[in-house]
Amino acid sequence: MVVAFKILPKAVYDAPRLGTVNIHPSLLPELRGPAPLRWALIRGYEETGITSFKLVDKTDAGNILLQKKIAVDSNETWGELFERIMPIAGELLLESIECVLASQIEPTVQDDSLATRAPKITAQTTQIDWNRPAEDVHNLIRGLSPEPGAICSYDGEQLKFLRSKIAKGKGEPGEVVEANSKSGLIIACGNGAVEILQIQAPGKKAMDTKSYFLGNEIPTGTILR
Repeated sequence: MVVAFKILPKAVYDAPRLGTVNIHPSLLPELRGPAPLRWALIRGYEETGITSFKLVDKTDAGNILLQKKIAVDSNETWGELFERIMPIAGELLLESIECVLASQIEPTVQDDSLATRAPKITAQTTQIDWNRPAEDVHNLIRGLSPEPGAICSYDGEQLKFLRSKIAKGKGEPGEVVEANSKSGLIIACGNGAVEILQIQAPGKKAMDTKSYFLGNEIPTGTILR
């Protein structure tokens, strides 16, 4: 067995007589690539899962052994989903190995035409586009939490938003609709608005937004970039 994040040499995964089993946190062929859990959240999936499969020379494309579906909560962050899914992945991997050793499983060929990608998270990925609908902004925030964080610019500095929820509010995309220690931080999007629940200022620890406003301010009407 192997849990790998890079393509292994063919000589390595071909060495075992029964092949090499890998585990991937998605329902392959969906979300092939290095960041499947993040993209499941960013794209608003209500369900994802775990797949065990045989390694081949193409990334995440080997024959499927077992799969387990997992429901995703609409406010769950990447960190929370990762912690929840990892023990389940370990159990599925062990079950898969036992089935292979006992010849109790018939691998299923993946349909490449159904494959989707889950590429590496880049600096560009982390930038919030306030022209997007509120649901998309909310999903980006939770898919990048607790790190690297979804980023926007205010007063020449980068703020990281780590937790949010869909809210009521109208304004120009990126406009601060409410900002105080009582109401928190509500920002208009291309359609709808989001309330930021956790924020991290440069050089500071993450904190809930209402606590942030006890010592900081962002004027209502400000346009975040």
